[in-house]
Amino acid sequence: MAEAKKLIENGEAGVFISGEDYIKTGYSQESRLKKMAVYGLSYPLTQAYTDLAHAFSKNNTITDQQFKEFSSVLFENYQISFLNALSDSFTPELLPGIRWHKPITDLFTGVDCANPMVDFSGRILVTRADIAEQLGVDKSQWLKVKALGLSRLEADGRDVLHEISRYEHLQKAYQQACNEANIDFVQLFKRGDALLQVYTCYPVV
Repeated sequence: MAEAKKLIENGEAGVFISGEDYIKTGYSQESRLKKMAVYGLSYPLTQAYTDLAHAFSKNNTITDQQFKEFSSVLFENYQISFLNALSDSFTPELLPGIRWHKPITDLFTGVDCANPMVDFSGRILVTRADIAEQLGVDKSQWLKVKALGLSRLEADGRDVLHEISRYEHLQKAYQQACNEANIDFVQLFKRGDALLQVYTCYPVV
């Protein structure tokens, strides 16, 4: 999106972003686990996120018990949204089975992971309003991008957990986006005029 924004600001009429990843059917279990071993086989992502969660909790004086309570409330909230979205087509088999509620690490259960095991394929057109009109794109499909904030830590891995867990890079990106969009997000949020969604492998972190 940031690259698309740059290209459009430099005169391109539009940018088409597309991608696919057949996570469910495109990999054997062995190759999937291999791809997930970003820190090597001896330090799985589940442990890396658990260590990050412990560091984050320490920074914010959150106990393990409180952390687990946050996880539980978050899952209940997801479940309500899920049931509301499905409404008439819901069947109990669509909910995670009992094994997904069992502990994977000392802080996480299976339902704490946000990465769905689904085949993904998607396309998005990033363009100006006049181009979207010329192409006859239904206005109900439009989404206005007012700002983009990017910030990245150069360091990664176990040795920099303390730095990552402060999330200063996320704060910087958020502030950059607010400034660019010229909005006071906190006030909008408090008035009920805005929603906030943070996507991460383990949202409770």
